[in-house]
Amino acid sequence: MKKRLLSLLLAAIMLMTTLSVAAFADETDDNVIHIDNTSKYVITLDRELAAPVWKSSDTGVLTVVRTGSSKLSFGSVVKANYWAEVKANKIGSTELSLSNGTTGELVGTVVVRVTEHSYVESTVVAPTCVDEGYTLHSCACGSSYKDNTTQPTGKHTAEPIPAVEATCTTDGLSEGSRCSVCGTVLTKPKKLPALGHDYKTGTMQYRDGNGHYHGYVNDDGPRAGDCMLSRFRIHECTRCGISYDENLPPLGHNYDTGTVTVQPTYASNGIKTYTCSICGETDTEILPMLRLAAPTLSITASAGHPKLKWSAVDGASKYWIYRSTDGVNYKYYDTTTKTSYLNKSTAVGTTYHYKVRAVAVVNGQNVASAYSGAKSLLVSTAAPSAKITTSNGKPKISWNAVSGATKYWIYRSTDGINFSYWDSTTRTNYTNTGAKKNTKYYYRVKSVKVVNGKNIASAYSNTVSVKAK
Repeated sequence: MKKRLLSLLLAAIMLMTTLSVAAFADETDDNVIHIDNTSKYVITLDRELAAPVWKSSDTGVLTVVRTGSSKLSFGSVVKANYWAEVKANKIGSTELSLSNGTTGELVGTVVVRVTEHSYVESTVVAPTCVDEGYTLHSCACGSSYKDNTTQPTGKHTAEPIPAVEATCTTDGLSEGSRCSVCGTVLTKPKKLPALGHDYKTGTMQYRDGNGHYHGYVNDDGPRAGDCMLSRFRIHECTRCGISYDENLPPLGHNYDTGTVTVQPTYASNGIKTYTCSICGETDTEILPMLRLAAPTLSITASAGHPKLKWSAVDGASKYWIYRSTDGVNYKYYDTTTKTSYLNKSTAVGTTYHYKVRAVAVVNGQNVASAYSGAKSLLVSTAAPSAKITTSNGKPKISWNAVSGATKYWIYRSTDGINFSYWDSTTRTNYTNTGAKKNTKYYYRVKSVKVVNGKNIASAYSNTVSVKAK
């Protein structure tokens, strides 16, 4: 029984052993495990064994210890893992006895033999740029050593580092190089900056009120009705395809200069119609009704009475005259179809103010212009009509009697330009007895009416002259 257990243990050790360095089983000796003189081995057993624990008689040299269930009893048959630790101190053989760890009963022996390695040259490794070269010698047990070392060459073997193309948004790298053996970078790739987007001008789009889009290549649109639609242009990058929309205001209508479709009159507005040359849309403008121009008024005295004159106004068929005596409150006074008016119903010494309006008759209704500018005149007596002779060599002036005049003022000049007041008379003739012989004299006369103690003089008479004798 004991020999059978020992045989089973040795067979398990030889069949299931996993050795990490240089242990092997001797095919001619089933009781021998070959190891070198420096190694420590772990022998893993995976077999149905009856013995729970095994110890060598020389503790520490060969130990078989169960590592599975701790409740393994003597005589049990359990499949569990075991490991054996073997140490040897010198070349040679030693016989180790195995005993039952529980009872201490001797169950058998195992011979451990330490042998020399048998090395052969197996590999020659050439030096590289950074690693030594060497010759590798190996033993059949797996042990090995190196010799014939040579220094690293220091020469790199270049291989390319592929270039990385830059994109629109990311940097790239130029081609570089590195050692294919040690990885040392020989030529550092250079940074290539990102290219940025290369946008091309794309299609113009028009967005209508229904959410529909109208696109036109090269801006050959828009179609009818698109002038006032919101627009956007798509810009797409020629490299990466990314795009963005550029929002643009509506194109707007391209109206013509317009056509008067309803003529304005003096009574109603007109209409001017504009048409878009692109889409045909129309728009209208209200033309204000025609307005008569205000007359341009002037005033003079005619025989002491106010005489009005004004420019003719296109479209006017008559004119309304307004009169005021205070220059503030004007009242309609008279109507005429002429462009002048003599107001004879006046009082000497009163200042009269006038305005005129042009009037057109439209559909039986009077349509009047704005007022002209105001003009005023102080009413006086009529200017006398003078004539001259000599009486005993002295200048004698005579004139017609002027209605309303109470006296007459005589003005004299020796050069016909500069006249000065000379004398007054209530008669209709005057002899200048103080005139100097052989001197030529010039005369003018004004008729005068006294109103409320104030002299109201007419305009000058005509000028007459004679040489005193």
